[in-house]
Amino acid sequence: MRPASEVLHPALYAALTKRGRPKAARKKAQLTLRVDPAVIDADRATGPGRHTRMSEALASGVRRLAKAPA
Repeated sequence: MRPASEVLHPALYAALTKRGRPKAARKKAQLTLRVDPAVIDADRATGPGRHTRMSEALASGVRRLAKAPA
């Protein structure tokens, strides 16, 4: 049996063998943060997607601080 790279059209082979998520336009940075255990427990209780929700909550807080008068 011949390898797929020899049998398939190069564009089709490239599309079929592409792996992983698409690259983000703006990468996120990793952060280590010490948080009260109750906050972590409440966050974990929300289930799948909790990292995204936590990120959105932090972004919302940042926007609110930016709007606040000095």
